[in-house]
Amino acid sequence: MRNKTDAPVAHFQLKSTFQLTGRHFFLVGTIEDGQIEIGDYVKLRFNHDAFEEKILAIETVSKQQNGESFDELALGINEPTLNQKSELEEASLIHSSIEIFKYN
Repeated sequence: MRNKTDAPVAHFQLKSTFQLTGRHFFLVGTIEDGQIEIGDYVKLRFNHDAFEEKILAIETVSKQQNGESFDELALGINEPTLNQKSELEEASLIHSSIEIFKYN
């Protein structure tokens, strides 16, 4: 049986999502505090749904906005359901904060 840490080890600000064919579903954003590692879990809570997914990959995404370049992190998870994808897209529009946990 897994034991989850009592407090989140990090908070991640969700800014967008994407999926590449044959790859993970990615949550893109920035770390607000703490440290995130492969194997940690994202805890996603929405109006109609709540779930936890293991972080399977962490990648850097280079972006440009207003002529400036910057990097964001992409956390790869298993593909969510269609309802969960819809909720994630809505959450990214308001830059929701996601809690990150470890399991022992």
